[in-house]
Parts: sequence; C-alpha cells; structure tokens
Amino acid sequence: MTSPIPCTSLCKTSCHTVLQGILLRYPDSRILSSATLITILGPDAAWFAKLLQFGLIEGSFVPSPEIRGLRDLTWYREKLVQDATSEKNRIHRLLQDANIKLTTHMSDIFGVSGRILLQKIMDGAVITLEFLESEMKGALRHKSAKLLQSLNSRLRRHHRDMLRFSYEHRPFIERAILELEHEIRAHIVDKQEALELITTVPGINTNAAAIILVEIGTDMEQFSGDKQLAAWSAQETMDLW
Repeated sequence: MTSPIPCTSLCKTSCHTVLQGILLRYPDSRILSSATLITILGPDAAWFAKLLQFGLIEGSFVPSPEIRGLRDLTWYREKLVQDATSEKNRIHRLLQDANIKLTTHMSDIFGVSGRILLQKIMDGAVITLEFLESEMKGALRHKSAKLLQSLNSRLRRHHRDMLRFSYEHRPFIERAILELEHEIRAHIVDKQEALELITTVPGINTNAAAIILVEIGTDMEQFSGDKQLAAWSAQETMDLW
C-alpha cells in the first residue's frame, strides 16, 4: 500500500504542480498520460491525489539506470539510421531534379558501380561510353549505352554541391552507427540468454532484440501479465480498473 499523502495539502498547491508531481512518481501511467492532454481543474487534481493516497494508481515500470543508458544508445542508433536513409533519399531527389535517371537501370546507386558514377557526376567529369564499358560491374556493363543516355541531364553546379554534401555526410553517419552498435554489444554481453531467446522469434535480429530488451527489460515480474506488457509496448489498450 502506498504511504498516505495528505490530500488537503496537495490540493492547496496549484493543480499543475499536483499533477506534475504524480506524473514524476508514475511517469508512464496511461491514465495520467491521457489526462495531460486536457486542462486539469481543481477537483480533478484532488481526485488524482485521493487515488494516489489510497494506492489506486499503480507505479509503472521504471528501467534500471543500466537499461536506461542502453536505451539512449539504441534510440540514438535508430535516429542515425533514419538520418542515413534521409541522406540517401536526398541524393535520389537531387538526381531526379537534374533529370539523371540512374535508377531506371540500377537497383542500387550506392553499390560499387553507383558510387563510381556518383563520384564522376559530383566532379563534373565527362562520362563516355568507353568509360562505362570499362568501369561498370556485372550486368551493368552490358547496359552502358542505356546508362549513358540516362546521364543526359540538366545537371548544375548546385546539384553537384548538394550531392557532395549528402554523399560525404552519409559515410560519417554510417561509421557512427557501427560505433554505436559496438557499444551496444558491449553493454548487452551479460544478457546473451535473453537476447538469444528474443531472436528465436522469426524476423527479429540482434539489433531488434536489443531494442526490445531495453524497452521491456529482463525482469518480467515488473508486469502483472501479458496484457500489461502489451499495453506498455503500445500494442494493446488495457483496462486500468
């Protein structure tokens, strides 16, 4: 049972302060999170205080400092992956704006052949049929004539500069992702059993397993049952009462 809190003293303070204090103590309660979306009046603050006083608001799962630190790493890695994808998409848009239709003939413009062409495009070099026939890899070598036609564009200096900014930024992001993954692996070396269990689920690799691990922890006693666990992961609503 939660230790009694003088309801009257709570209600003398501002409603915002009362609710804020409860949210700090129970940061992930679904009912309180929903309540913050509306204006909290005095009677509502008193009602929350009474619920807390009599132990009717259960404390939610608060990860350990170790898990919270690991969570920061996985969240940051996810953000960097999104940034790397954004840079790739930006390069695609710039090529389309310059009427360079490489993707018509290349499935991946960031492969070996694609990087060779991108470098030539950024340098403003003249690309000839002989160059394509000698430098392109695999089946692309037999598409040299079509590739040359797709490079007939309205490329401007602006396009080349913007392409270079994104092209050179992407490897930096990818190196940071690799460093983060190394750091994450070092933090979860003592949680291999849990990780191996999670990766038995089809479609979940080590990176995805690490993300799941930092979101729910390793102690399932924190949750009263599968419904509460699903509610915590925002996959299912839960009856609070």
